[in-house]
Amino acid sequence: MKSIKNIILVAGAAMLCWSCTEYLTTPPVGSLSPEGFYSTPSHAEEGVLGVYSKLRNMEANQYSILSEDRSDNVWVDPAPNGIRSCSEVSFLRFDSTLSEAKSVWSGWYSLIFNANTVLENLEDVEFTDESIKDQFKGELLFLRAYAHFELVRTFGNVPVVDHVLSVNESKELVQQAGKDVINDSVIPDLKEAESLLPYEADVKDYSGNKIGGSGRADKIVAEAMLARVYMTLKGFPYNDSSAKANAKTYLEKVLNYSVTNGNKYWAPTIDDWKKQWLTEPSISNK
Repeated sequence: MKSIKNIILVAGAAMLCWSCTEYLTTPPVGSLSPEGFYSTPSHAEEGVLGVYSKLRNMEANQYSILSEDRSDNVWVDPAPNGIRSCSEVSFLRFDSTLSEAKSVWSGWYSLIFNANTVLENLEDVEFTDESIKDQFKGELLFLRAYAHFELVRTFGNVPVVDHVLSVNESKELVQQAGKDVINDSVIPDLKEAESLLPYEADVKDYSGNKIGGSGRADKIVAEAMLARVYMTLKGFPYNDSSAKANAKTYLEKVLNYSVTNGNKYWAPTIDDWKKQWLTEPSISNK
């Protein structure tokens, strides 16, 4: 009887070991390895959309706390018995230990890392329509430039990351002056993006379907951002007088395109303009 029990136990253990080995060596069916992911235009677009998704978490800390709260547009009262992050920012009493500052810093660099990863893998993907590949590259360059610009606007001197860094490279990374980041990284990326991106009506997905109105970067978006960047260079603290003419050039590109396309980018009447600031669809004339 004991021998039968022993045989059963040994057989059960063997089956258990075999099943565990089989389980551990079976590749996951719900995901792809990094080595095999960027192999099709569909994969490439998923990578591009993944970079866009990083913008989702930037709004509250970047634009509300670290932008508006530092301006004269809002006033934030301090907490009577504690510390409120928004109040500390409003009174310019914060430093790098502020959790929102850490979140903004890491958030933008996470976006940059993802953009660099897709850019480096995009070159090996074969597209039937090379213009779609160019568009994807333009979108990634725009997003990388946008991230570097917001980092400069928020923190001043920051490191430039224009490729996927090795461990040793990351250890040697240093900050660069904000003006140098804008001139040597942000503007070149935006200009290349402008040359690669189509107008909104011709933006496509990986299969060639037109997806204008989807909110993805296009040529006019890149030109508008270039105008904004040059206006930033013209103002404090950079005071670059030569930037004014460049800002005017790019603003005229945006305005002229808009005028010839039915005032595409702004409200055609004052009533339509007011709708942007009201929660109700109708407008009172009072």
